[in-house]
Amino acid sequence: MMIFSKAICLFSIFSIVASKPISTSQARADDVGLVGNRRAELNITVGSVLDTLHGQVNTILPQIQNLANVNKETLSPLIDDLTGALDNAAHDLHRIHASGRVHSTTTRQCDCDDDDDTANLIAEIVKEITVTLDNVVVVANDLPVVGPLFYQVDRSLNGVLSGVEKLVSGALNLVSVLLGNVAGLLESVGLGLTRGALGH
Repeated sequence: MMIFSKAICLFSIFSIVASKPISTSQARADDVGLVGNRRAELNITVGSVLDTLHGQVNTILPQIQNLANVNKETLSPLIDDLTGALDNAAHDLHRIHASGRVHSTTTRQCDCDDDDDTANLIAEIVKEITVTLDNVVVVANDLPVVGPLFYQVDRSLNGVLSGVEKLVSGALNLVSVLLGNVAGLLESVGLGLTRGALGH
């Protein structure tokens, strides 16, 4: 009976040891990864996210503008690149918001210059995208895929605007003023969510 009890005890100990799949080295690696991710989150700012996005947009849009033959096969990959860049920016803005680093144009006067820069940069990004899509409409208005592709851009761009507004309260009011002369284009290319976010 004692031998049987010892056997059960040894089996229990073995089961406990075997149930720990994470090694010490793996745990340390995970800890390092978490610290690295946290540092990355602390280093990103609204300005850095928008600067990165603007650089990507300035790489993608000329390729769309220079398409010799606009069709589903040539346009879709570039629109996917554009929406991917917008989605990544929206995700990074969400990470900043989740960290609690939020400021308001109405409560922190010392940030007014930064807020103006943010509004100007967002306005430039929206305008460049809108003008490029309008040019696509001119040459490929009868292309069935244009509507769904532009809706993807609209949804992703709206995600960026939403992220900015959560972080810089009042920024979209400034953007709306800056984009007053392109409100008609926003409607003509079907960017309804974007237009609504800007109050046009």
